Amino acid sequence: MINKLAIRLGLIVTLIVMIVACDKDVIISKYKGFDDGYVSMRSGTSWLYKVDSTCTETNKPANLYTFYVKETVIDSVKQGSTVTYLISSERSVALDGSFEPYGEFRLIVSDERIIHTGFDYKIIALKAPLFVNSKWNNVYLECNNQQSMVVNRMDVDYLHGNAYEDVITVNHCLEYHYDIRKSHESRYAKEAGLIEETIYRGFYNRLEGRTTGTTITKSLLTYAY
Repeated sequence: MINKLAIRLGLIVTLIVMIVACDKDVIISKYKGFDDGYVSMRSGTSWLYKVDSTCTETNKPANLYTFYVKETVIDSVKQGSTVTYLISSERSVALDGSFEPYGEFRLIVSDERIIHTGFDYKIIALKAPLFVNSKWNNVYLECNNQQSMVVNRMDVDYLHGNAYEDVITVNHCLEYHYDIRKSHESRYAKEAGLIEETIYRGFYNRLEGRTTGTTITKSLLTYAY
C-alpha cells in the first residue's frame, strides 16, 4: 500500500512539474525583466524622431504637419534596482534646423516595468514578462479601461531603413465611448526602446454627420547610445 501511494504521489508530482514547465515554455519571453539591457540608456543617449500630425475631417482634404523631436538623457538617479532617467525634449520644424526646448519627462526603469511620466502623459509603458496577449494596468488617464496589451512581436523589424531586434507592438488604448474615439499604439525594440508611437483622437458630430480627428505618429530616425 505504501509503495502504491508513493508511486501515485510521484506521478502527480511529475505531472505538475510537466505542466509548470510547459507553461514556462509558453509564456516566458526572451527576457524576464528590464535589467538585462532591454532598453539601453545613459547620460547623453539620444533619439531623433520624425513626428507627423494629420488632421482629418469628413469630406475635406487631410492637413499634414511634420516636425522633428530630439530626446536626450540629461541625468539619472539610481535607488536600489530602480533607475530614473531625466530626458529633455527639443523640437524643430526642419531636420537640419535649430532645435528649441519642448519639455522634459522621466523614464523610471526597474526589472519589472518601465514608467513614462512627464509633460505629455503618464503610463506604465512596459511590464514584464512580455509575450503576445500579455496585459497590465497602465494607469493611463487618457483611456477609461487603462489597460495595455502586447498584440504583436517580431524578431526583426524595419523602420526608415533601420533594422531593430525583438520588436513588440503594444496597444495602450482602444476606445469608442459615445462619439469620442481614442487609440494609442506603440512599438518598442530591444536597446532602442520606443521606435514608433501612434495616437489618435477623434469626435463624431451626430448633428452634422461628420467626423474630425487628429493622428500623431512619432517614428524613430536615429538612436545613439
